[in-house]
Amino acid sequence: MMILAGAGAAGASGITASLSGAAAARTDDRPLPAANWPLRLTDFMTPEMLDDVRRGTLQVDCAPALQAAFDAVSGVQRSSFQAGGKLHIPAGRYLLAKPVRFSWRNELRVFDDGDMRRLAIEGDGQGNTVFFYRGDPARPALEIRGFKSSPGLGDGVALRLTISGLQIVRDLATRHRGAGLSLEGAALIRLLDMEVSAFDVNIDMVDVLRVYMESVHMNGGRIGLQARGNNFSNPNVYKLVHCSLSGNLIAGAKIRNGCNISFDTCAIEGNGHDSKRAAASLWFDGGPSQGGSAGSIDNCYFENNFATADILFDWNDEAAGTVKVTACTFQRTSTARAALHHLLLKSEAAPLLVHIDSCAFKGFGDYAPNAERSAVASRGKSVQIHYTANLFQYEVEAPANA
Repeated sequence: MMILAGAGAAGASGITASLSGAAAARTDDRPLPAANWPLRLTDFMTPEMLDDVRRGTLQVDCAPALQAAFDAVSGVQRSSFQAGGKLHIPAGRYLLAKPVRFSWRNELRVFDDGDMRRLAIEGDGQGNTVFFYRGDPARPALEIRGFKSSPGLGDGVALRLTISGLQIVRDLATRHRGAGLSLEGAALIRLLDMEVSAFDVNIDMVDVLRVYMESVHMNGGRIGLQARGNNFSNPNVYKLVHCSLSGNLIAGAKIRNGCNISFDTCAIEGNGHDSKRAAASLWFDGGPSQGGSAGSIDNCYFENNFATADILFDWNDEAAGTVKVTACTFQRTSTARAALHHLLLKSEAAPLLVHIDSCAFKGFGDYAPNAERSAVASRGKSVQIHYTANLFQYEVEAPANA
């Protein structure tokens, strides 16, 4: 039997103490006892919720408790000079029948970097702490929004955030609908030991800068990771380490106008559907608007992707830029599910400089090589490719100048 700690006297009264009226709440300047941190989600749960999680039956909605916990631990009722805290979510299966938001900073227009009311979220591991979302597909399961200040109001995006050790999965009866984790107007984001799966977009980032993701798995959706700018900034300085983007129907990752986007030691497998090709497993849609390094893909493994390309760089900017692909393995596992190209590089407007170094382009099983499935293909007069020490198993698919 699962034992959930931290469900003391606060458990029965947690929901009545919810801070749903946070925007109008008083400010409490009293110091916070250190023993209060971290708080546990179970401190905000009713006996009915706790019993449902102990049984693992997914019949009682825990979203009200999670919402109350977000409001309380992030410190909306305290002075801006008092720190927010860490929310610990013990191992268990939690039903979310409604979306949950950490958005009061956006609603209250909190943009000053001196504000200390923030929130860290920590589960007991992606295999142990699991949220099953059955809520409105028009709203993300978990939505986090900071305030994007206008020029002259402050230093810009100020919300910092760490989430670790949990899983968010869309109820399979309504899979491929809505977003799992939505981040907007934030900087210095760390996502660690997580899985988000089976949504239309598993993780959606808008106006989010400086992201570090490690052991984050974005699988079984339509798009695994989507990042783009809206009215503040394009994706800038992302590093994904030991992540997987697999089993997604349209793209493992789609990055719009990204700058310095790094995939390091990631697995990108099984994207696309047998009845329809994915656009790409890694799709770089555009490049940095001011030029520079768009992406670096290092030591990644691509296999069994039924896609137009394992990696697509569709450069449509007027400024020149660079791309590096290093020490990656590209495999075609069968003729039926072969990617049309491992790398597809497009640029008409400005020079796109591409360095491909120490990569292996291979096939096995019943795969039959074909000159129309060239390992590397370019479109447009502005693509310039430099090759160093690569292995092309099939001469008929190898570039002429490799």
